[in-house]
Amino acid sequence: MKTEIKKREDGDMEINVNIPNVEFMKYWDKGFKAVQEKVEIDGFRKGNAPEDVIVSKYGEMAVLEEMANVAINETYIKAIVDNKLNVIDHPHIHIVKLSAADDFVYMAHAPVYPEVTLPDYKKIAKEVKSNLAKDTKKESDDKDDAVKVEKKNLEAEIDKVLTELAAGRGEGTVVDDAFAQSFGEHFPTLESLRAKVRENLELEKASAIKEKHRAAILEELLKVTDTKIPMIMVEGEIDKMIGQIEHDVTNMGSKWADYLTHTGKTEEVLRKEYEGMATKRALSQVILTEIAKKESLMPNVDEIDVEVIRIMTVTPNAKEENVKGHVTQMIMNEKVLKMLEA
Repeated sequence: MKTEIKKREDGDMEINVNIPNVEFMKYWDKGFKAVQEKVEIDGFRKGNAPEDVIVSKYGEMAVLEEMANVAINETYIKAIVDNKLNVIDHPHIHIVKLSAADDFVYMAHAPVYPEVTLPDYKKIAKEVKSNLAKDTKKESDDKDDAVKVEKKNLEAEIDKVLTELAAGRGEGTVVDDAFAQSFGEHFPTLESLRAKVRENLELEKASAIKEKHRAAILEELLKVTDTKIPMIMVEGEIDKMIGQIEHDVTNMGSKWADYLTHTGKTEEVLRKEYEGMATKRALSQVILTEIAKKESLMPNVDEIDVEVIRIMTVTPNAKEENVKGHVTQMIMNEKVLKMLEA
């Protein structure tokens, strides 16, 4: 068997396989048996008609086609293993030559996990951190005044939250100790409730700052990482995005079809609109995965299992295989981003 590997412009790998005729004809028995099991001929039980009768009625090509299927199933796997190809989806097969007198030749092309040359990600992360620090300093040249303004704004946000909570209880609700106590024994006074709201807001702000930092790092990594993302990976990200929107719409009591009608768009239009964002998301994931491999930050079995059990307990109808994949990616990404933002 001769194999030739070519990289296509779309990022897929083209695998050209030539099986010498003498080797290909060894598949005759398997090919004939496959035809014999399928056909029905008067006077014979299914699966027992003799070779000459079957070939006479259905032709030699029927056997050759089954031989091709068997040969492809065996040799394609060998080709991708021997050439260490990280194939991520089923191949498209094109038979180039098929006869009893010639070599059997076929071409397969399949998407493979993209090759990435990582930039100096640690240096980029440090530069992003430095730039964000400079921006923060510019925004607060007078540190004392900045702190005072920040505290004043935070207290105003707390007042707003409490007002909204009171509004939810109905007209005439007074924001006082009794109001605080209505939220449970942990809030004996209004000040204790204010403290909890303050803590939550500060956590939200800290989380927003962290996400901004991480997003800035990823954005810079995307700028300097050039690789072709297979369409199958982009489609996968689009599926996730559409699925999340559909889930949110359904949870709000609406129907997906009604949502599309309201927006005046078809699902095909939405998928096209999300293609750019999905490509960036797919490339981001490739970068994070490659960094995780290089830095030995892949999650271990125990870390994955603990989180999978937690999620499966809350959502028992979820497919465990899908949950495991999601958890593995989530933990890995967290480890990489935590390392980069340090």
